[in-house]
Amino acid sequence: TINGGYVTALAKGNVTIYAYAGGKTYSTKLTVTDTFKAPAKQTGSYTSIKMNPLQSMNLKYDGSVFKIKGASWSGDGMESTSKNGKADGGYKNSVVSITKTGKITAIGNGSTSITGKDAKNREVTVDITVVNVPANASLFVNKGKTATLKFANIKNNNKAVTWKSSAPDIVSMGKNGKVKGEKAGSSVITCSYNGFEFTTRVYVEDPAFECDSTLKKDGNKYILNLNTGDIYNRVKMKDVFQTVNLKSSKPAAVFIDENGVIYARKKGKANITAKINGKTCKIAVTVTDK
Repeated sequence: TINGGYVTALAKGNVTIYAYAGGKTYSTKLTVTDTFKAPAKQTGSYTSIKMNPLQSMNLKYDGSVFKIKGASWSGDGMESTSKNGKADGGYKNSVVSITKTGKITAIGNGSTSITGKDAKNREVTVDITVVNVPANASLFVNKGKTATLKFANIKNNNKAVTWKSSAPDIVSMGKNGKVKGEKAGSSVITCSYNGFEFTTRVYVEDPAFECDSTLKKDGNKYILNLNTGDIYNRVKMKDVFQTVNLKSSKPAAVFIDENGVIYARKKGKANITAKINGKTCKIAVTVTDK
């Protein structure tokens, strides 16, 4: 999202930011990356980590500080784990598990602080917070279309315990995280998996321009006739929840600003287009001299 030039990163991905000033359009590309990565080799006795549910990463320490292999872990309900009735050198509590080689996995929600002790009685403290992120900050899909939700670190959607839509008349659920837009509106999708509950909001859009006495619809086309110097106030769209970027094919003749206001600059023709989830809506504008 962007407000007054300040950008907030909501989900991993790529986006183009547009700005309009003095009759010109400017753009810049932005990439949002996942910063929840394994920490670098630690040279001190304290480490703070943020993880996503079911994410794994390896703790690494400088040998002069701590030897992680074979270390014991305690604090916050840490207990040793076993395999086939035998201790395997690993530990876990309600939030994380850690192997004898230092591989930690987020297995529960919340925060934990654990202490490791190596063979030389050297100790380290690790604070871990598990942050439950959605598959998408929000997902937009057009009416009648489908999409598949993929939550971070869920390797196999068909092993999910449950999939649920809060408004199945708006977003219906198929198998393995597939959603379908039934009608315009929104629904919260909940996925239960390995003790975690993942949620994301899905918006169903049915893009169309709002017609009035000036903007006409002819079949699948929208037609707008203006005279030079005319200003057509805010272009509005129905059943669209996201911010739409409107473009003019010939801004020298027909210019549209960030508020959807069309300026008929000179005689000519141009198309005003908006692309919403792969669907292109177009207004054919014709400007004539008065």
